[in-house]
Amino acid sequence: MILIADSGATTTTWCALDRGTVAAQFESEGYNPNYITLDYMVADIRKALPPDFEPRAVDHVYFYGAGVTEGWFSRLFRTLEIISTRMVTTYGAILYSSLT
Repeated sequence: MILIADSGATTTTWCALDRGTVAAQFESEGYNPNYITLDYMVADIRKALPPDFEPRAVDHVYFYGAGVTEGWFSRLFRTLEIISTRMVTTYGAILYSSLT
């Protein structure tokens, strides 16, 4: 499954795609890690997740937002139990992907 997030100043829009089909869509607060803590973001994202959403099913995450670094991104998604082994920064976005 692919998880795409577009994070603005007030809202982050999330879309999960599984084999080309929209598996889930949800919104959370907008994030800039320069101004809020990792713990706050994790709690907010967990609160926003649909009840049947399984984070461990996510293979790739595309997160578009301000203030994001690879170290921050890695900590966030490991905390959310989206396990991965490879990250790549590309064109202002970060791709977080599993090798499995």
